[in-house]
Amino acid sequence: MVSDEELNKFVEGNKALIEKIMAIQKDNLEYTSEFGKKVADQSFESARTAGELARKKSEEFFKATYETITNPDVQQHFMNMGTEFLAGLTAFIESVPSPESFIGKKEKAADPEPKKQKIEIKKK
Repeated sequence: MVSDEELNKFVEGNKALIEKIMAIQKDNLEYTSEFGKKVADQSFESARTAGELARKKSEEFFKATYETITNPDVQQHFMNMGTEFLAGLTAFIESVPSPESFIGKKEKAADPEPKKQKIEIKKK
Protein backbone atom coordinates (compact mmCIF):
# COMPACT_ATOMS: atom_id res chain seq x y z
CA MET A 1 0.00 0.00 0.00
CA VAL A 2 1.20 3.52 -0.72
CA SER A 3 1.73 5.85 2.21
CA ASP A 4 0.60 9.45 2.27
CA GLU A 5 4.21 10.60 2.14
CA GLU A 6 4.90 8.62 -1.04
CA LEU A 7 1.69 9.90 -2.63
CA ASN A 8 2.54 13.54 -1.80
CA LYS A 9 6.06 13.04 -3.22
CA PHE A 10 4.62 11.59 -6.46
CA VAL A 11 2.12 14.46 -6.82
CA GLU A 12 4.82 17.09 -6.22
CA GLY A 13 7.14 15.44 -8.75
CA ASN A 14 4.45 15.05 -11.44
CA LYS A 15 2.32 18.16 -10.80
CA ALA A 16 2.64 19.49 -14.37
CA LEU A 17 1.71 16.11 -15.87
CA ILE A 18 -1.32 15.72 -13.57
CA GLU A 19 -2.54 19.25 -14.40
CA LYS A 20 -2.14 18.52 -18.13
CA ILE A 21 -4.14 15.26 -17.82
CA MET A 22 -6.90 17.09 -15.89
CA ALA A 23 -7.05 19.85 -18.54
CA ILE A 24 -7.33 17.22 -21.30
CA GLN A 25 -10.15 15.49 -19.39
CA LYS A 26 -11.95 18.83 -18.93
CA ASP A 27 -11.65 19.60 -22.66
CA ASN A 28 -12.90 16.11 -23.54
CA LEU A 29 -15.85 16.53 -21.20
CA GLU A 30 -16.80 19.87 -22.79
CA TYR A 31 -16.40 18.45 -26.31
CA THR A 32 -18.43 15.34 -25.48
CA SER A 33 -21.12 17.45 -23.82
CA GLU A 34 -21.40 19.78 -26.83
CA PHE A 35 -21.42 16.86 -29.25
CA GLY A 36 -24.17 15.12 -27.25
CA LYS A 37 -26.22 18.32 -27.22
CA LYS A 38 -25.87 18.69 -31.00
CA VAL A 39 -26.91 15.06 -31.57
CA ALA A 40 -29.91 15.48 -29.26
CA ASP A 41 -30.97 18.70 -31.01
CA GLN A 42 -30.69 17.04 -34.43
CA SER A 43 -32.70 14.04 -33.22
CA PHE A 44 -35.39 16.30 -31.81
CA GLU A 45 -35.58 18.33 -35.02
CA SER A 46 -35.76 15.16 -37.11
CA ALA A 47 -38.56 13.75 -34.94
CA ARG A 48 -40.46 17.06 -35.09
CA THR A 49 -40.16 17.18 -38.89
CA ALA A 50 -41.33 13.57 -39.20
CA GLY A 51 -44.28 14.30 -36.89
CA GLU A 52 -45.31 17.32 -38.93
CA LEU A 53 -45.09 15.33 -42.16
CA ALA A 54 -47.16 12.50 -40.67
CA ARG A 55 -49.78 14.99 -39.42
CA LYS A 56 -50.07 16.63 -42.86
CA LYS A 57 -50.35 13.27 -44.63
CA SER A 58 -53.01 12.00 -42.23
CA GLU A 59 -55.03 15.22 -42.59
CA GLU A 60 -54.85 14.92 -46.39
CA PHE A 61 -55.91 11.26 -46.24
CA PHE A 62 -58.81 12.02 -43.89
CA LYS A 63 -59.99 14.91 -46.07
CA ALA A 64 -59.85 12.80 -49.25
CA THR A 65 -61.65 9.89 -47.58
CA TYR A 66 -64.33 12.14 -46.10
CA GLU A 67 -64.95 13.89 -49.42
CA THR A 68 -65.19 10.54 -51.21
CA ILE A 69 -67.68 9.05 -48.75
CA THR A 70 -69.85 12.17 -48.55
CA ASN A 71 -69.95 12.66 -52.33
CA PRO A 72 -73.66 12.80 -53.35
CA ASP A 73 -73.09 10.46 -56.33
CA VAL A 74 -71.43 7.87 -54.09
CA GLN A 75 -74.24 8.21 -51.54
CA GLN A 76 -76.85 7.66 -54.25
CA HIS A 77 -75.07 4.48 -55.39
CA PHE A 78 -74.86 3.25 -51.78
CA MET A 79 -78.60 3.82 -51.33
CA ASN A 80 -79.40 2.02 -54.59
CA MET A 81 -77.05 -0.81 -53.63
CA GLY A 82 -78.73 -1.19 -50.24
CA THR A 83 -82.19 -1.19 -51.73
CA GLU A 84 -81.22 -3.73 -54.39
CA PHE A 85 -79.52 -5.92 -51.79
CA LEU A 86 -82.62 -5.96 -49.59
CA ALA A 87 -84.86 -6.71 -52.59
CA GLY A 88 -82.55 -9.58 -53.59
CA LEU A 89 -82.46 -10.90 -50.05
CA THR A 90 -86.25 -10.84 -49.85
CA ALA A 91 -86.55 -12.69 -53.17
CA PHE A 92 -83.99 -15.22 -51.96
CA ILE A 93 -85.82 -15.86 -48.70
CA GLU A 94 -89.14 -16.26 -50.50
CA SER A 95 -87.68 -18.76 -52.97
CA VAL A 96 -85.89 -20.93 -50.40
CA PRO A 97 -87.52 -24.37 -50.07
CA SER A 98 -89.31 -24.53 -46.74
CA PRO A 99 -89.60 -27.56 -44.49
CA GLU A 100 -93.07 -29.09 -44.19
CA SER A 101 -93.63 -27.61 -40.74
CA PHE A 102 -93.10 -24.03 -42.03
CA ILE A 103 -95.41 -24.20 -45.04
CA GLY A 104 -98.57 -23.37 -43.13
CA LYS A 105 -96.85 -20.61 -41.18
CA LYS A 106 -95.56 -19.00 -44.37
CA GLU A 107 -99.08 -18.65 -45.78
CA LYS A 108 -100.36 -17.35 -42.45
CA ALA A 109 -97.64 -14.71 -42.39
CA ALA A 110 -98.58 -13.65 -45.93
CA ASP A 111 -102.31 -13.35 -44.99
CA PRO A 112 -103.16 -9.64 -45.36
CA GLU A 113 -106.11 -9.74 -42.94
CA PRO A 114 -105.24 -10.34 -39.35
CA LYS A 115 -107.60 -12.56 -37.41
CA LYS A 116 -109.90 -10.70 -35.08
CA GLN A 117 -109.93 -12.06 -31.61
CA LYS A 118 -112.95 -11.90 -29.38
CA ILE A 119 -112.31 -10.53 -25.97
CA GLU A 120 -114.65 -11.67 -23.27
CA ILE A 121 -115.14 -9.57 -20.20
CA LYS A 122 -116.40 -11.47 -17.21
CA LYS A 123 -118.72 -9.61 -14.90
CA LYS A 124 -118.52 -10.28 -11.22
